[in-house]
Amino acid sequence: MNPSSFVEMLERADLVMVSGNTAGYQISKPIGKPENEIARFNWRAGRNLEMTTKFTERGVEELKDLECGYLCEDYEGVRLLIEIYQRVKPIE
Repeated sequence: MNPSSFVEMLERADLVMVSGNTAGYQISKPIGKPENEIARFNWRAGRNLEMTTKFTERGVEELKDLECGYLCEDYEGVRLLIEIYQRVKPIE
């Protein structure tokens, strides 16, 4: 996926989930360098396990679009599903 498109989707997101858990996130603009970190996600798995993962521009380019979300491996090789939701205005 294009890193700029990914950041734009996150800027418009109302809800982001990582592997079924609601996630907070921080983003920064892509600058055209593969090692540049552009997204960091934080979530809680279970009761007390706080999780964090980050993505570089190269990592975002390797995301696999599953239509229901993006399958990827984070920087540690852990497989994750990232789901990005945006509210849609009702049809009048």
